Amino acid sequence: MRLLCAFLALCALASGQTGVIAGSVIDAVTEQPVRRAIVTVTAQGTPRRWATVRTDSSGEFRVDKLPPGKYDLRAMKPNVGTAVYGASSTRELGELIVLADGEVHAGVKLRFLHSATISGKVYEPDGDPAQNATVTLLHPTRNQGERALQERGSIQTNDRGEYRFDNLAPGQYYLRAARPDSMRGPGRPEAVTAAPQYLGGSHEWKNSRALNIRGDENLAGLDFQLNSEPVTAITGRVFAPDSQPGVVTISLSPIRDDGLNSQMTTRARLPDLAFTFDRLLPGKYRIEATLPHEGKAWTATAPVDVPTGNGEITLTLAPALEIKGMLAVEGPDAPERSSLRVQLSQPGRIPQAAARVAADGAFTLSPVTPGEWGVDVLTVQRPAFLKSALLGSKDVRFERFMVNPGAQDTLRLTVSTKSGEVHGEVDSKQAAGILLAPVGKFHNLARFYYNAAADDTGKFEMKGIAPGKYKIFAMEKLAAVNFADPDIEDKLDSLGQEIEVIEGATLEAHPKLIPEEQAREALP
Repeated sequence: MRLLCAFLALCALASGQTGVIAGSVIDAVTEQPVRRAIVTVTAQGTPRRWATVRTDSSGEFRVDKLPPGKYDLRAMKPNVGTAVYGASSTRELGELIVLADGEVHAGVKLRFLHSATISGKVYEPDGDPAQNATVTLLHPTRNQGERALQERGSIQTNDRGEYRFDNLAPGQYYLRAARPDSMRGPGRPEAVTAAPQYLGGSHEWKNSRALNIRGDENLAGLDFQLNSEPVTAITGRVFAPDSQPGVVTISLSPIRDDGLNSQMTTRARLPDLAFTFDRLLPGKYRIEATLPHEGKAWTATAPVDVPTGNGEITLTLAPALEIKGMLAVEGPDAPERSSLRVQLSQPGRIPQAAARVAADGAFTLSPVTPGEWGVDVLTVQRPAFLKSALLGSKDVRFERFMVNPGAQDTLRLTVSTKSGEVHGEVDSKQAAGILLAPVGKFHNLARFYYNAAADDTGKFEMKGIAPGKYKIFAMEKLAAVNFADPDIEDKLDSLGQEIEVIEGATLEAHPKLIPEEQAREALP
C-alpha cells in the first residue's frame, strides 16, 4: 500500500496514539477484491482531517496511527465506481466508524458499487453506422420554474456508430442523437437531411423515452435510427437607415427548452442587405439582426415558423434598448458589488445581455431587444441570495417579464447575506437525509432546495437559508439530494412539516423520520 496523504497519521505520531482502521474493498456483485482503489478516511470535526491509501493486490487496506474520533470511510476508482461504509446503494448515506484511543477496527468491508453506464449505436437512415454523430446526455431541471433539460455531457460515435456514457449517478436522463453534417451522396437528394431525435424517435424531449437510473445498471442497446426529413430555406432582407451602411450579422436560433442552445449565423451586405438560411428542419426559430453603429447596437428580431411562414422575412433595424439598474448589498460579509454580474436571459438565445456591476452598484444591460426576459445575479454564493428584483414597480425576481419598445424602467436589485439557519434533531440513531423544500411561488425553483445529513445522534444544521416558508423532511438512511426536485417532493408532501425561516434567525426543527422504503417510493 502507498500512503498518499498522511495528515492524520502525522498528528497521531505526535501524540503517540495508535488507532487503526483496516479491511478490504470488494465488488458488491462478484465479491472479488478491488485493486488499487483509493480509500479515504476522514475525521469528523473542525478542522477536517483525512488520510488516503490505495488497496493492494488483495483489495486490502490499512490506516494506522489514528487519533480517537468519528470517521467517514469510503473508496473510489475514477470513472469506475465508489464504496461508502454502511451504504448498499449510491443513494444511501454511509455510517461513521467510532474509534477509541488505541482501538483497532479491523475486518471492515467496503462494498464497491460500479457507476451506471448507458451505451448503444446510431444508424444512418440507410442503415449504415453513423460515424461522428453527437449523442447528448441530458438531465431534467427547472428554468425559471419551468421543466427543462440541462446537458450533462456529449460524445461522438466511433466508426461503428457506437457511443457509451460511464460513471453515471442515479437519476433521470434523456438521450439525443444528432448528425451535424447534411446527407449527401449517390441517391441522397440535397432536399433531405438526417434529423436529430431523442431516444424513441421523437423530436421533442417531452414526448421521448426517459431513462431512470437507480443504481449501477448497465443499460445497453439504446440505439437510434435516424430518419431522412425534408429541409427548406428562408430568405429575407434587412432595412436600415441610409446613414448606417455596413455588414449586418444575422443569427437564427431554434426556440427550444431542452438546454441545447445553438445558432446559425450569416451576413447581409449592401446594396440589398439580403440573407438566406437553407437546409432548415421544420420548427420554431428566432431570427435576429445586429449592426454596430457609432458605439451602439442596432437590432431587429422576429419569430419564424418553418416551413409555414410565407414570403420574404423583413427586419427593420432600430437602436437596441438599454436597461439601467442599481444593485444594493446588505448584511454581514456582503460581497463586493464589483464582484457580481447581472444577466438577462431568454430560453435558447445566444448571447445573453450581461454586465458587470460597478463599485457604486450601477450597471447597464445591452443590447436588449423587445420580448420576454428573465433576470439573475451571477456569482452570488451562499449565504448571499437575491432578496428583491424590481423593474419599475414590477416584481421580476425569478419571473419572466416583457420588455417593450421604448422601455425606460430602472432595474433595482438587492443581494442580502441575512440568511437564516435551521438546527434540529431527528428521533433516529441512523443517518438521515434532511431536505428543505420551498412552499408557495418558489416551489418549482431548484435554488431554494437545501439538503443536509443528520449525524449518528440525529442532529443536523443547515446554514445560508433564504428566508421564506418551507417544508422539512427527514429520509431514513437516504441522501436528501436525491429528493431535491419539485416532482419528487410532491410525492412526499403530506409527510413534511411546514416551517418558516426568518431573516437572520435560527430555527429549531424536529422533523418526523420517513421510513426508507416509503421514501424510496417517491424516487424515479
